[in-house]
Amino acid sequence: MENELRKLHLGLFVYGDKYTDICATVVLPNLLSLISEIPPDIRATTRLRILTDTGGCAFLSAAPVLKRIRTLVDVDVSDQMEKAGHDLYGRLGPMILGQAKLVHEASLDSAGIIFCPPDLIWSQGSFAAIVDLARKGYRAVIGPSARGIQEELVPILQKQVADSTDGTLTISSADLTGLSFDHWQQMNDSFIWNGGPSNARKSYAYWRLGDRQYLMKCWQGPTLFLWPRREVKDYDGWIDHRLIKACARSQAEIYVVPDARLIQTLDLAARERREGHKLITAKRWYLFKQLLDRKRHSRYNLLYGLKAIRIYDQPLPESTWRAGERQFNAETRIPVYAAIAMRPVLALVDGAYRHSGVAYLGRRAREILRGIPLVRSLVLMAREGRLRPDRLTRRLLERFGIRTRHGRQA
Repeated sequence: MENELRKLHLGLFVYGDKYTDICATVVLPNLLSLISEIPPDIRATTRLRILTDTGGCAFLSAAPVLKRIRTLVDVDVSDQMEKAGHDLYGRLGPMILGQAKLVHEASLDSAGIIFCPPDLIWSQGSFAAIVDLARKGYRAVIGPSARGIQEELVPILQKQVADSTDGTLTISSADLTGLSFDHWQQMNDSFIWNGGPSNARKSYAYWRLGDRQYLMKCWQGPTLFLWPRREVKDYDGWIDHRLIKACARSQAEIYVVPDARLIQTLDLAARERREGHKLITAKRWYLFKQLLDRKRHSRYNLLYGLKAIRIYDQPLPESTWRAGERQFNAETRIPVYAAIAMRPVLALVDGAYRHSGVAYLGRRAREILRGIPLVRSLVLMAREGRLRPDRLTRRLLERFGIRTRHGRQA
């Protein structure tokens, strides 16, 4: 694998009429601006890889802005999107499988990957900054993000494109951050650590210093850039989980953006969209339990979560930032260090369990139980929240031919 960045892939996955339209009218003009800022030697080997469905392929291929992008970099638009993966990843199934495919192709090409979701806007200079970091030896870039109300922001951004002299969307970090504060999406509140109850599972967390000043710590992305060291075909598709292990050999190769003025992103989320996790107050305990999950978090995830990112569009005194960082560290570092200490112990226990034969017996028992129709029915009822003691008792009685008070018999 090359030690010098020679190729760059921009991975874009999009489907559905709404997101395809947002992509064509807002995201692609933003990418046109960002791509033009990439140094010429890297831009000559940059490839924009778009994975979509048949309708999206035809729509995007005809977009004038994509034709302009083709004059700068190689563009490949594929309609081979898999409408699958819902059993493993829910509604995000097609996106997860698409990301896995794009990552595999980039790894075969020894290329770095900038991930470009169809609803993500980047600040001016972000791609150039990422290339500069890769040339300094960084193989992963973790950066700031916030969600803004899509219904309010899309018309604003489309107007900026229409009013620009070159048809691009070029927006400074301060302006992009300001838009996120002015059009704050409700999901952001559930990630604020020093607010009320917050999400039980935290891919990241905010610490509020003022109305327009936040700190951010990340334990699962947002992953903006990865540069695999080997062929990658054995991960589960979540780029923010353990994929970083296939890229970095040490923490020194992972860059956490310290200040959003360098790189900033804004996620366009529907007004009514919610995260879906339960809200809790025992934040340190839940973070500790979350970080014990070695399938979702590598050691690198825990360590880069020790660093804080400053997000603001109005300055604060340095003393205020440092005081906030100390408070945020006091809340989060104990569960992180405790998880780091506990994970090797759990790994030893897990290894002993798997090699003792108990794991095999457990798997065989589950296979046998899954073959029993009654058990399958009970499991399905439990998952759907329909499992009640009275129903369970009646089902068991009927299973053995005992007439119930309703007069039914198995």
